[in-house]
Formats: sequence, C-alpha cells, structure tokens
Amino acid sequence: MTSRQIKTIFSCNCQSCGNQISKGEMVWYKKGYGCRCLTCGKHNESAQRSKHSSRQPKPAPAPKPFIPANIPQWPDTAFETQQEKEKSIPFERDAKTAVKCSDGVYRYEFQSVTECVQSALNYETAQNEYNKTWLNQELDSSLSGLSKWANYYTKERFLNDLQNPPSHIVDAVSQIKEHITEEIGFVAQTLRRKVRRGCEFGDEIDTDKFLARNPLLWDRTVREMADKKTIVIGCNLAISGKRKPEDLLYRGAAAVALAEVLGSRGYNVGITLFESRYYPSDKMPMYVTSVIVKEPNHSLDITSVSFAMAEIAFFRICLAIGAMRYGIGKVDSCLGHPRLLPQTDAAQVDYYIDSDVFSKEQAIEWVKKCMTKTEREVQNV
Repeated sequence: MTSRQIKTIFSCNCQSCGNQISKGEMVWYKKGYGCRCLTCGKHNESAQRSKHSSRQPKPAPAPKPFIPANIPQWPDTAFETQQEKEKSIPFERDAKTAVKCSDGVYRYEFQSVTECVQSALNYETAQNEYNKTWLNQELDSSLSGLSKWANYYTKERFLNDLQNPPSHIVDAVSQIKEHITEEIGFVAQTLRRKVRRGCEFGDEIDTDKFLARNPLLWDRTVREMADKKTIVIGCNLAISGKRKPEDLLYRGAAAVALAEVLGSRGYNVGITLFESRYYPSDKMPMYVTSVIVKEPNHSLDITSVSFAMAEIAFFRICLAIGAMRYGIGKVDSCLGHPRLLPQTDAAQVDYYIDSDVFSKEQAIEWVKKCMTKTEREVQNV
C-alpha cells in the first residue's frame, strides 16, 4: 500500500517530525506506518512502522532540550489564580506586543523590512528577562557564521546581502518570471475601448444626424487607460527547522516574480510576508507575524525585496527569532512549529503562497493558477 492523502478523524502525531496533527487536517497515510504531516511529505524507504505495529521497535527517549546555565529559570511555582501568576512573573511589557485577536490568534505586524531587521537585532527588546537572554543567545549563535540553521551567515554578510542579494536568488526570480511570460503568455489588459458620439470626424456616420444635416455626425472609438487595479500578494515563509535553504528559495522567488510581471502590466501590486506557527510560547497557541514588504502605490525594486522573501536566514533570524521579541509567555525551545496561513489572514490578500510549497515545480504551478485567475478577470472586464 502506497502513501495517500486522507483527512484525520482524530488528533495524532506526525510519525516523522513528531508534531501534533489536529483532527480534520489533511495528512499522508500508509498502512502500518501511520500519519505524516504535509510538511514531511510521503513515506519513503527510511520510514519506520508506527508504534501500533508489532514490528515497530520501542523508540528511544527524546533528548532533553539544552538550556544554557546562565538563562534565568522560568517560575515554576503553583499559583492560586491566573491573576496571581501574571503578577508573579517579572514581565517587562513593551508598548508593542503581540495582540490576541477575536479568532484566538496572536498577531504582530512590521511596517517594513527595515523595521523587522532592526527589531530582530535589538538586544534590549523582549517581554521578559528569560526570553531576552534566550533570544539574544540564539541570535549570537545564528550570526556566528557557524550555524547551519541560519545558512552560515555572519552579521556583516547578512546586512550586505540584504542590500545586494546573492546571484542565485536573483536567478531564481528570473527563472520563475520566464515561465510566466513564455509558458503562460499572459498579457494583462491595460486599455479599454470607449465610443464617443457626436464628433466632427470618426469611424462611423450616425445616419439620423446625417439626414438632419447635423455636422457632429461621426462616432469615434477611442482607447483609454483603464483604472489600475490593486493586487496584494502574500507569502507565508513558515518552514521547519529541518528544511534546507533551497526549500524556501522558489516560494519567495515566485511571489516576487509574480509581483514584477503584474506591475509591468499596469497593476498596483503590494507584497506582504507572513510567518504562521503554533505554540511558539506557552501562552500563544497560534502566532502570525506579518511584514509589509511593498505598498501597492510604491515602485518595485527586486534587489530590496528578494533576499527577505527567498533567503531562509532572513526568515529564521528576523521572524523565527526576531518576532518572538514581541511574543508573550515563555519562548519554546523550538520556536514553535510552521502552520498554514489562517483564513483570516489569507482573506486580506488576493493571492498567497503558503508554507506547503518547497520546490520550483510547486512554485510554478502556483504562479500558473494565479495568472489564469487574473486572465479570466481581465477578460470579464
């Protein structure tokens, strides 16, 4: 029996990464091997049989997370009420913190990429002393040049590439753009036809006016610029810590390429980055961070946005670590787990590419769907 996609009828854990899978989610299932989340993909040859199978060996105990000794310990005392617990935790509440919305999701928004980077590198920002110490140590480790998780970046190279993206990122954007312009062959309609009547010259004669000897007897067809439509593109950068840099490369490149093509066709295009994860702290079951990369009425500069959207180090340093400076509660040692974008956030954009896209082929397929939808809308105008 091969792997197949099913909808779970009860909560379970992924047999690959161990993350919790909620009831009703789509998963990969194989008899005798249990369920795997969509992020981990189909069962491969190295997949182990589930714990419900008699052939499954007893798993080794999970290693305890390493916590440096100089991080202040989180209070672990029993409290009578939640209010008493809140007062006992030494919070240093900033004016800016994640806000709990009506759907139960905590959210925080950065107004620009620059603001996002500056906040991530600000060692003084955090909501409590434990988080401040923990996040600062993670930041130093990630920018040491020795961290595989952060693609071996140093602070100097990170800031330089932010302004001058590496060639492989620019090339990825160009490759996706070629598929848009060549394979799809999409041309947006920026002009509209309008018939003006009662002209001194034109294309057709109005018979009634001719018989009445009216000199303004011509009808003329003219072309006018159509009103520019605004399109907002969203990109969910959330990705597992086990994923490689190339797994995020084409996801962001596809969003940038689509924005550039639509902008050249006369659309006002905005770009917003998202990062959606669950349980990044003990008080936030769901946390969505957004970054406004480009306002619809601003021009698009590929060099200023491609690194933020396609480099995995930006996501892990500025969003996975940096956004937690505004999160409440005790930060999780894994910084939470990636999730698909909630419908509330997806509804705020016209097109969005989610956290389940990892390859060039998947990115191109997403672009095709967006362009096909846009082409239908243009034809209906």
